[in-house]
Amino acid sequence: MSNSLKAYQERDAGLSPDYIRDAVWDFTFSSWKGVALDVGIGSGGWSRRLIKSEKFEKIIGIDILDCRDEDLKNLDFYLLNLASQPLPFAENSIDCIFATEVLEHLENPRFFMREVFRVLKPGGQFIMSTPSCDSLTSKISYFIRGYVPAFCEHDYLGSGHITPITKLDFKRMSNEAGFNKLFYNFSMPGRIPSLKITWQKIFPFLKGALWSDSFIARCEK
Repeated sequence: MSNSLKAYQERDAGLSPDYIRDAVWDFTFSSWKGVALDVGIGSGGWSRRLIKSEKFEKIIGIDILDCRDEDLKNLDFYLLNLASQPLPFAENSIDCIFATEVLEHLENPRFFMREVFRVLKPGGQFIMSTPSCDSLTSKISYFIRGYVPAFCEHDYLGSGHITPITKLDFKRMSNEAGFNKLFYNFSMPGRIPSLKITWQKIFPFLKGALWSDSFIARCEK
């Protein structure tokens, strides 16, 4: 299985759900400004939120396919394979970069993180979300089945989830790229193994990395 354009065209449409966008929004909203880059824009759900916020003077989209809804066709947009192609922007030119449910699709997230650091302005921010590999459910799944839930065969073939990333992985690649200010969030609920309900449905007080299916992070340059 490759991460080529043809492979993506043959996969199901991968669009991040609203509840993940809500969590990213709540974690980062107050610090937005300037020029924003929406990486993995998809149909444009996140860009639409950025426009509505009226926080940015300019919003740019990037994806390997152009799946934007018609109302976003006038948005500045670049077709790009983020795993291998550099971001088409000058150094220190972007204020905020968003990658909601993107890193797990990349063959080379370290290359991408170096590009993110390069184009961010000093004081700029990179905000990302990805399926959590640090949850108790993920640990149990890996011990029993040899893979974490978001990277089963269906996610691999249908959604293009090819690169699981732990908090430690992300910290290392961020530090390697040049980021030293990192902030983490595990506010999303987590599903109990083999059940369709979350831990929080039974134990509302459970919070943190062990009990969340999503990993959200913010890096400041």
